Amino acid sequence: MFRSVGVGGGFACALDAEGKPTCWNLLSPRYGQNAPPVPDSTVQAMSVGVSHACYLDAVGGVSCRASPDSFFGPGIYYESGHRGPRYTEHLKPPREMRFTQVSAGDDTSCGVRDDGHIVCWGYLWADR
Repeated sequence: MFRSVGVGGGFACALDAEGKPTCWNLLSPRYGQNAPPVPDSTVQAMSVGVSHACYLDAVGGVSCRASPDSFFGPGIYYESGHRGPRYTEHLKPPREMRFTQVSAGDDTSCGVRDDGHIVCWGYLWADR
């Protein structure tokens, strides 16, 4: 059983009742993007964008992960502002912030902070 689902550019992701995310391809990689990697741990919520997905963990941290076929490059992800294998502002959530909700878009993501303010990051939005 699943509690949420989102569709990106050629892939979809779902969150099951226990909080385990799963992503899969909707089209052959030849025609679309491969699904982004998912966190190893359970999450509270997720949002799927055009070429990436963002996950909200139990303590309000955000991690965003790109499809390996996206323009971000292979295997890129950020967790609460800390860099993964390769650097890009598009997926980098602001440091030291806790969130109650996250939304992934095209090359921008936004979240509602635990104090109720909205913060966006991504192309031309780094740490705003």
